[in-house]
This record gives sequence, structure tokens and C-alpha cells, in this order.
Amino acid sequence: MIKKSILASIFISFGVTVSLTLDNLLGAILFSFGLLCVCGLDANLFTGKAGYLWRTEKLKLFWILIINLVSGWLMGFLISIANPSLVIEAQNRILTWNFDLVFFLKSVLCGMIMYIAVEMYRRDKSVLGIIYGIPTFILCGF
Repeated sequence: MIKKSILASIFISFGVTVSLTLDNLLGAILFSFGLLCVCGLDANLFTGKAGYLWRTEKLKLFWILIINLVSGWLMGFLISIANPSLVIEAQNRILTWNFDLVFFLKSVLCGMIMYIAVEMYRRDKSVLGIIYGIPTFILCGF
């Protein structure tokens, strides 16, 4: 579980990096690579597992979240060393966030899109949910 949770954070970090580097439609589309890797290699990503709350052990889900957060932070730190200009871009984006009810609602909407994308992949290995879902949540501002 630990290795798969760390692996998921690494994959999503690649997606975040390309999205920060290319702040446009192409960056949003290429972010999909991260979730395609998570699904294709059955890694443990909290946002992909949370939609299955009713059939996931709650303590396991909690540890996936903690491991994703810690390993995601470590990946962000390593990427910031490799490309310091991304730190400024990330900080600029974070400064526009208001941690209020709207922020919470956007997070829920993002989670819904991620659930749909992962479920489509699980049902018939369709990558279309991921390829269209990731840019959709990014371009919607979720």
C-alpha cells in the first residue's frame, strides 16, 4: 500500500509539473499522463479512492491520504530544486485561492469528475474519461 501510494504521488507530480509549465490547454491535456499512470499501474491516489468510500477500508483511505500528501510534498520539493521558476508559478496560483465554501464546492466537483474518469477506466479500460476529465476539471477551475 505504501509503495503504491508513493508511486501515485510521483505520477500526479508529473502532471502538476506539466500543468504549471504549460498554463494552457496542452498543459491540461498532458496532466492526464499522471492519472493514466495511476490507473494503468493501479497506484493508490486518494482522490481516485475516495469515490469508493463505501467499499474502501476507512483507515487504509486515511493512510493513502497521508502518504499522498507527504510524498507529494517531497516530489514538489525535488521538482522545485530542478525547476525553481515553477515555485513562483505555483505560489501565484495559490495566492488566488480563497479557502471558503466556493473552494470546497470546486473541490467536490473536481472529485466527481475524477470519480467518473476512474470509473470509466475501471469498467472498460477506457482512457477517454481520463483524457477528457482532467482537462475538464482544470479548465473549469476546479
